[in-house]
Amino acid sequence: MRLLAKLSKAREKLAAAKIAATIDLVEGMVAQGEKVIVFSCFDRPVKAFAKHFGERSVLLTGATPSAKRQGLVDRFQTEEEVRVFVANIVAGGIGLNLTAARQVVFNDLDWVPANHWQAEDRAYRIGQTASVTVHYLVAKGTIDEFVSHLLEVKSALARAVVDGAALSPAATRDVLAELERMAAALSLKLEDRDVPLTDDEWVAALLSEVEKDAAEAPTAPAPRPVVSREALLALAHVLTRPKARSFRVPSSTNPAQHYTLTYEGGEATCSCPGFEYRGMCRHARELKEAMVENRVV
Repeated sequence: MRLLAKLSKAREKLAAAKIAATIDLVEGMVAQGEKVIVFSCFDRPVKAFAKHFGERSVLLTGATPSAKRQGLVDRFQTEEEVRVFVANIVAGGIGLNLTAARQVVFNDLDWVPANHWQAEDRAYRIGQTASVTVHYLVAKGTIDEFVSHLLEVKSALARAVVDGAALSPAATRDVLAELERMAAALSLKLEDRDVPLTDDEWVAALLSEVEKDAAEAPTAPAPRPVVSREALLALAHVLTRPKARSFRVPSSTNPAQHYTLTYEGGEATCSCPGFEYRGMCRHARELKEAMVENRVV
């Protein structure tokens, strides 16, 4: 449970870290005359997108009253100046007709593949006459890599089942169930290890042990992992990351105001607006340089 809580927190921080990249991607689409649907699982990204695009966007979350939702849909569908529909993936992923959009962007990934399929279908509803492109922003070497691979596998399994070509137990487990199983198995193996995770032979041996233990279990054998070794390595990195360190720094324009800097796994993040919108700021750069040069104790 501790590991799953850590991974959930990692997902939320990662979603926030991708805000700037998503805004840049969507701005490019809007500049080309496109209407775009942007989904996130978390409050901070959707609020940041709505704030950035302002009057060019509408925002729908779980807190949006039911009576107002159709009005937001109508504005996006009919008003030329409204170019971006920002929504929580659950609240905005079901029951809406958003065929004015030809671009769908997922800032972050949900545990359940069906939530993505439902959300994608908002732009594929009856009345859509153009092709639709769906974009998933995946951060390499993070928990994103693990989840995205599982989503791809389960999507392929679902298509095979619909086509009558296959029916596998793996198709009935959502990403979180798979994650729970692999986190439990990997965490036991990682506890007593002191070998760099970049050691390919160690990684191969570790995963072989996990598979062997599952096959030799006294109860019904657990299914083999349905993810690549690269995705599992990303999961192992998240599980063994060093503890984060936090610092407070004053604003350069208003010394009475302070921001929070976090250093974890070789990366620095900051709560200041500059970092939120550009993905980097002076505070974060200076902290990374200081940590690399061992000037922080």
